[in-house]
Amino acid sequence: MTYIDSHCHLNSPELESLMPDELDACSAANVRGAVIVGTTLDDSRQAISLCRRWGGRMALKATAGVHPHETSALPDGWTDQLKELLGQPETAALGEIGLDYHYNLSPRDRQLDALRLQLRLAGETKKPVVFHVREAYGDFWAVTDSEPTPCGAVLHCFDGTSADAAAGLERGWFIGVTGAVTFASRDELRETLGGVPLESLLVETDCPYMAPVPFRGKTNRPSWVPLVYSKLAGVKNVSVGELAEAVRANAARLFGLEVL
Repeated sequence: MTYIDSHCHLNSPELESLMPDELDACSAANVRGAVIVGTTLDDSRQAISLCRRWGGRMALKATAGVHPHETSALPDGWTDQLKELLGQPETAALGEIGLDYHYNLSPRDRQLDALRLQLRLAGETKKPVVFHVREAYGDFWAVTDSEPTPCGAVLHCFDGTSADAAAGLERGWFIGVTGAVTFASRDELRETLGGVPLESLLVETDCPYMAPVPFRGKTNRPSWVPLVYSKLAGVKNVSVGELAEAVRANAARLFGLEVL
């Protein structure tokens, strides 16, 4: 049985300092593939660089995009730079992009403008999209319905309602599940995920954030993703192996991430 971490930030300072030991830990835990996600132009470049450096150790893909937190002060020509990053062979998707009204670290108008521009770029480059949405689904659906429809997408670290999950599924998008599914307080999330078909699920750490129980509050890492699979398999009433095989197929469909 092999596992995939469909969304991680190995390009974060906390985790880069752990390489290559974390790759050894992944190998021991049968975590054979990961998608390294960009949130700025610079760390999108770093995600690509890590794929080139460590791709011989495990199957790796990168994404490139500007997170809603980072949209306050974008440099001139940022969309041209992003388009160049999306053209690299290691780059499987555009993201993570979206809206975050929980922290409002960037003004909402800037977030909305950047989301629109990046959706147009996804349409131009024919790249699937990794979405970050927090407490903003009303505006999110309005924007995504008014812009080019992505060729594929995942609602990463899904934290919405059952209606939001249904809306994503209607569009043919994937639902990304993090360690939040292991938290004692998240009964509503588990109930919602129970209704998501296996063929629409991805499993992720979002490391260094969202560490699953029993490591909650610690620096998360890809080698802990089997804990998320184990909990989600229980929610879905399937074996871990069945879930892992479904996620492997889903990651291949969305990201072209091929894991033997």
